[in-house]
Amino acid sequence: MNGIEIDFSMYSGVPVIEPKIWSNNGNKYKSCFLLFDTGACMTAMSVVLADSLGYKRVRNKSSEAGSIGGSKKAKYAIIPDMKIGNFSLGPIASWVIDFEESLTTNLILGMNVIKHFNINMTFNANSYSKGVITMSPRFSIHDIKSLDDFDIDYSMFGIYNLTKNP
Repeated sequence: MNGIEIDFSMYSGVPVIEPKIWSNNGNKYKSCFLLFDTGACMTAMSVVLADSLGYKRVRNKSSEAGSIGGSKKAKYAIIPDMKIGNFSLGPIASWVIDFEESLTTNLILGMNVIKHFNINMTFNANSYSKGVITMSPRFSIHDIKSLDDFDIDYSMFGIYNLTKNP
């Protein structure tokens, strides 16, 4: 696989893309907008989005999610699958946070996912507000875990990229 190409538009200096995310409510993919945020250490979604998709929180796992606006309590949920272009990322660990109402999206793709790709952004010839992001995986697509095998602490798109000790 050479890479995934997806169109983006800039919003407040951050690229916005439109992937499809698995919804447990209805058992189908749902289009959404997400901020492609290289400054976010972790993928994050709003409580509203997590609830509308039927995502349960991971028991006994929480954190403080820091941002420019301060920090907030965050629970964790597992996104069963996200498709960017024709590429399925498989399960992704995500913070679940009360987002500010002024934010135009309910989902932020963070470095727990982005770091596993070589990224190239190409702006349109006459515009610095639109372009294409090419994401080339730095891993074998055969390494993607199924939801049944996904361990939030040890899987590739989880919180830590560690090898589990026996």
